[in-house]
This record gives sequence, C-alpha cells and structure tokens, in this order.
Amino acid sequence: MDSDWHVKYAHEYIQNLYDHLLMTGNASSSRLDAIEYWPIICDCYTGIEQTMKLLLQKNGQTPKKTHDLECLYQQLQCSQWSVINEYYRVYQSLYGHELCSIPLDAADKFISHINKGYASWRYILIEKDQEIPAVNVGFMLEVWRALVRLVSEYNPPRLDQRVKIYFQEFFEKAERDLWRGLGEYPEEYRGVAPDAIRTWVKQQGGDMTAGFLLFKYNHSGEIRDTSTVVQKILDQSVKSAIERLHSTKEHSPGRKTWRRQEMLDVYSAIHFKGLTWDKNREAFEYISP
Repeated sequence: MDSDWHVKYAHEYIQNLYDHLLMTGNASSSRLDAIEYWPIICDCYTGIEQTMKLLLQKNGQTPKKTHDLECLYQQLQCSQWSVINEYYRVYQSLYGHELCSIPLDAADKFISHINKGYASWRYILIEKDQEIPAVNVGFMLEVWRALVRLVSEYNPPRLDQRVKIYFQEFFEKAERDLWRGLGEYPEEYRGVAPDAIRTWVKQQGGDMTAGFLLFKYNHSGEIRDTSTVVQKILDQSVKSAIERLHSTKEHSPGRKTWRRQEMLDVYSAIHFKGLTWDKNREAFEYISP
C-alpha cells in the first residue's frame, strides 16, 4: 500500500471515531475531559504533519525535519494554500460559532494557533501542571481533509458538497416513496404528480435550499407550498433521517456507517432555523427566521 492510501485511510478512520463520539469539537479546560480528546487530537496533529510532509515530497521538496506545523505549511505552494483555505472557509461558515475561544478566520491562522499546543497535547497525561491549549477537532479534521485531497487522486468532498450529496439522496429516497405510494394507494395519491417532490425542490431553489427549508419547518410541523401527501412524505423522511442518525450511535466506532458524517453535518445545521446556503459567496449563512 502506498502513502497516499495510508493518509486517506487514517483520516477516514479518525473522522469516523470523532463522528461516533459526537464531540462538540471544543477541547475542555478540564484535564479529565481533555483525556477523552487526547487520542483523536494527537492523531489529527500527526496526520496533518505527515500529510504536509508527503505533499512537500510530491512537490519535489525536502520537508524540514520538524514537528512545526506552521513551518511546514509555509513551505507549501500558494495554489495549495488556496485549496486548504476553501475547505476551511466553508467549514467555518457553518461551525464558526464553535471557535468562540479561537476567533480565527483563515487556515494559516488556525494552523499557527494549534501549532503552539502540539507538544502540550502530546504530554498532557504526564505533565499535570501544564495548561491545556484550546483546539477544535472538527476544524483540524477539515484541514487534514484538504491535505488528503492535495496528495492523492481521492477527492474528499468539501463540507457544502457533503451536505448537498446528503440532501440529494434524501430527496431521491422521498421520490421513491412517492412513486411507491402512487402504485399502492391510488385513491389517497389521486391528483399527485409523479414529479411532485422534485418540482417542489426546484421551486425552493435546489436541493440545498429545499433541504434546509424542510428541516426548518419540520420543527413547527409546517411545510409551505406543497400538497398534503407530499408534506406527509417529507415529514416522515425527516423523522426517519433523524432516527437513523441516532441509531448510528450504537455502532462500533471503528466501523463506517452509511452517510453518518453527512447526517451529523445536517443534524448540526438544523438546530439553526435560519440557515441557508449562499451560492454566490459559497458559504453557509445564518438569516433571520
């Protein structure tokens, strides 16, 4: 197996562990709580470091023999900084509220910040009097994801792409449920067009906008501009999606579960009722309800 596959698999495995634990992403100031984060955070640190070194080798450069993430990051090419910043910027537009104690608006600033805590996190088990630096697991994983994209042919989707894929498959399943109903319950479904769900999605502006709108109104049991039958199908689809998310919590942390990561991203998003996707800015945006 080559190094490209190694870093890809390592990232997926640690992401899966993090998703399973359903952490908030903000390391606690409590040492006992921090120990829960310790294995994943240390793996993120070394994963980012090794993937940057691999990328530098692919660039034809000789990486410096250092654990200094900021130093390694500065050796990367400008075009590679742009890709990393794209992933970081989109992720921050949804999860920026989690950086309340780390107000950093660009990937280079984030890497500079977490770099200061690399050694501290490695030794928190034995260095009892040392202050625990604040980091964010989700942001570390997203930076690592961008690096994985740069070193391999594997193209891990950006956060907005992951959410869009989730909503696309969500509405495709709802469409299949509608078609099944048209065949099994002709009286109940009389007058409902086979493409009623797809038509409704287009009217809302596409999968992303429709998905957020659907989850937003599901909180109040209201879905606008659609028939009673379609409303019933979409309501049930939302409930099933949330039930499916909670059911994944019982699975082994080392085992991949269908769309668990995408479900977690969407589930995090629906708690903000005014969330939408701004196509022009390519960012998640919070609007007034």
